[in-house]
Amino acid sequence: MPTTQSEYRQYHSTEMAVTKLYNDMLLAANSCQLTALYLLDLTAAFDLLLLHLERQFGLQGVTLQWFRSYLSGMSFHVLHCNQSSTAIYIV
Repeated sequence: MPTTQSEYRQYHSTEMAVTKLYNDMLLAANSCQLTALYLLDLTAAFDLLLLHLERQFGLQGVTLQWFRSYLSGMSFHVLHCNQSSTAIYIV
C-alpha cells in the first residue's frame, strides 16, 4: 500500500490527508514553487451509482430509496481555526 494512501490505514483520516496536502502546499510556497489543486465534484458519480444499483443489480423500492436518501442528504464543510465554511449539500 502506498505510504500516501490514507484510506483503510489505521491512524489515517481525511483530516490527516488534508493536513498533509496543506503542509506540502506551504512547503512549496516557501520554496517559490507553483502548486495546483484539482477538486472533484462527485455528485454525478452518486447519480451513476444509483443508476447502476437500479438497472444492473435490480435494486428497487425501499432498498433503492435507502441508498438514494443516504447519498442525497449528505453535506460537508471545512472547519479551520474555529471558523466554519458554508455547508455544501449534495443533492
